[in-house]
Amino acid sequence: MERRWQIALGCVLIVFTIYALLHAVTTPRGATGYQDAPDEAAHTSVVRAVANGRLPSRGNPAPVPHEGTPPSYEWHQPPLYYVLAAPLAGAGAVALRCVNVVLGLGAVLAIWWGVRLFDPEDSALAVAAAGIAAFTPTHIALCSAVTNDILLELLFTATLIAVMGAAHSGFTPGRAGWIGLFIAGAILTKTTGLLLLPLLGIAGVTLLSQGAGAKALLGRGIYILMIILVGTGWWFVRNRMLYGEILPLRAFNEAFGGTMQASEVARALHGWGAYARHMALGTFCSYWAVFGTRAGSRLGIPEFMPLELYGAYAALVAAGAYGLARLHWERASRFSAEQLGVIRLSFASVLVVAAAYILFILKYYQMQGRYLYPAMFPISLLLALGLRRTLGPLWYKGAPSAILFGMGLMAGGFMMIVTGR
Repeated sequence: MERRWQIALGCVLIVFTIYALLHAVTTPRGATGYQDAPDEAAHTSVVRAVANGRLPSRGNPAPVPHEGTPPSYEWHQPPLYYVLAAPLAGAGAVALRCVNVVLGLGAVLAIWWGVRLFDPEDSALAVAAAGIAAFTPTHIALCSAVTNDILLELLFTATLIAVMGAAHSGFTPGRAGWIGLFIAGAILTKTTGLLLLPLLGIAGVTLLSQGAGAKALLGRGIYILMIILVGTGWWFVRNRMLYGEILPLRAFNEAFGGTMQASEVARALHGWGAYARHMALGTFCSYWAVFGTRAGSRLGIPEFMPLELYGAYAALVAAGAYGLARLHWERASRFSAEQLGVIRLSFASVLVVAAAYILFILKYYQMQGRYLYPAMFPISLLLALGLRRTLGPLWYKGAPSAILFGMGLMAGGFMMIVTGR
């Protein structure tokens, strides 16, 4: 790795840490409706309940230590994040937020590592992908709030990197074991982790097309599923005993029946087409930068940065999409078979996560781009690849540094807004 890109990666990590710690220390803590710290009070209560030796349930949810505040509604969440955070439950809200700062650093470094594995010859590509994730303002905010989202993202990324390692250096029992452990961890962090199972099937088909033996592949797949079953089976049995189903979907729908429904908003907007446009714009903006004010937090009303800044993000995405379209026609000459497999898996990851989000917002009115963050690694990789193709020779003349500098400045502007509320 070139010395200058080592320095660039160090700068990205330092600035990210400064921003995340600034957000952790200065922004309001313990609330629930702030969009840059979503559901924080509810998550914090579950951490404290786990620290006291019990897992919440719908019938016995975790109390929220604020007068007049209802109990935590995160009783349905799997326990891994809360177990990891529980040792710091008595150290205060800032200490709990710092758990996610560490996880966020791990997530950014994992993206860098994964892209280095994808293309060891282009150090700038790995730093650019890591920097895109590190300087996305909403991502910074979630990496400094009490939430299970970032641990889920880290385990998603780790799973995809382990699959890449299997394609690159052989699908050994050891790698299969790590894949199983990462997927089990993701499922025990958030139900969204189940999306890794269809991606595992897609990865298997890719490995088969690259020459992996069918018998060995089947054996490794069974081994992975056994690890997942052993690691997570107790959680599904508990759900079955408490709610009569292995995933508490019916209990969740009953408990969250008062949440604003998508059908209500669609009627108010005069049709599902208008709802789709409204949600697409809101999802895009909240993916990049969203926050809340003290008054708006009571109702969870999102606040956004000046529209011009979202125009800059839109231009960045458009440039990346243009480059990816060009790469599609040039793929045979630009990528190895192994790299093409990673690209296909990346697109599949984004589509699977996006499809799950779309199904969710067709029922509930939840305009939250953070639900796409499990796919942060493939999104960052694909965007960096597209930008490299669009910029051409400029990519090797400092363009990645200029892009990250601009994104870092915008993230700094976001921090000034949210810390000055």
